[in-house]
Amino acid sequence: MLKLSEAESHFRQVLDKYPGHFGATNNLAWLLATDLNQPQQALALMRKLLDRPELKNVPTESLPPTVIDTLAVVLLKADRTDEARQLLSRAVQRHPQSPNLHYQFGLAQLASRNYTEAETALQTALRLGLEGQDADRAKQELSAIQQQDRAG
Repeated sequence: MLKLSEAESHFRQVLDKYPGHFGATNNLAWLLATDLNQPQQALALMRKLLDRPELKNVPTESLPPTVIDTLAVVLLKADRTDEARQLLSRAVQRHPQSPNLHYQFGLAQLASRNYTEAETALQTALRLGLEGQDADRAKQELSAIQQQDRAG
């Protein structure tokens, strides 16, 4: 498995050769935001991608769910919670079968302390088949919401 710095270098090399490469941009932004704790750099990278002429007039929520997922993670890590919530609100309507988008929407709602909406989104993500660590975290967050409801 590549080390994080090697992965970062690889994606940057791809972008040097193929500026605006969708996959390399998406993967590098994810890596920067999640593993390298550089959400502002990730946000700048995603904004650059979305500002490309062929995407300028495309609604962000109509992009592939993996790109929206990355953008949402980047926005949340960059403390742009309202932007993430607005994007994800439209995205889950456009991609209602995406467990990852419902999950991110749930996290954005949690960050905004909208617990009822967060609970609904996280339950939907799990019902749609959210897997792995994301499913584990969704279950933990749901448990915390339910405990808070009982205590409150």
